[in-house]
Amino acid sequence: MNKHIAIIQHVPHEGPGRFLHLLREAGCRLSFYDLSKLLETPEPDSFDGCIVMGGPDSANDDTPKMRRMRAFTETVLEAGKPYLGICLGMQLLGRAAGGQVIRAPQKETGCLDEQGAPWRVHLNADGREDPVTSRLDASFPIFHLHGETVLPNENIRVLGEGTSCRVQIIRVGARAYGFQGHPEMTRTLFDLWKEKEPWMKHVQSRDFLRLEAAYISVVRNLIHGWLDLPGNN
Repeated sequence: MNKHIAIIQHVPHEGPGRFLHLLREAGCRLSFYDLSKLLETPEPDSFDGCIVMGGPDSANDDTPKMRRMRAFTETVLEAGKPYLGICLGMQLLGRAAGGQVIRAPQKETGCLDEQGAPWRVHLNADGREDPVTSRLDASFPIFHLHGETVLPNENIRVLGEGTSCRVQIIRVGARAYGFQGHPEMTRTLFDLWKEKEPWMKHVQSRDFLRLEAAYISVVRNLIHGWLDLPGNN
């Protein structure tokens, strides 16, 4: 497989994590863009697919970075290129499709909810039939770090749902996907976020380690399904 995947970061510490190993394992060529260092995004005709990572910004921010990212996401949609947005990347996709990004009814952080149970995503009927998300279990645990959510419109197909924040996985058109959670998490990212993110202070490494095998299964099936999309080759 010789696909060229562009990876867009908003801050250095929210990188591709486990995506990196899986994409390299699949033989993909990778290019990296960190908008906190250089306000640059690639042209859609220069890559086969793109992954847009999370970050502390809001998709609603009136900043050069977010204006650039909103325009980039719109051009990727117009070009019909495969897109995978994580957290902020999903919210940018939602805005580009005409939805709204609003304050979440509850901040979702770390591995566990307020009752001490793992945060979970539940596929709905559309998600169970989708060519990418149908490769995932009907219900699976996810790592979270967000305070905003997408309010979908008729252009946005919701594929996965949560209990506190309903919209967890979206699809726009045939090839653009968004995940509110962080399937890319690794032990290295976890430790880095503990250092960098104030919301992570209460999150325990033992909970991450207990769920790590399940997280790995999710991200592996997600990436394989996404890479198999028509047009992502």
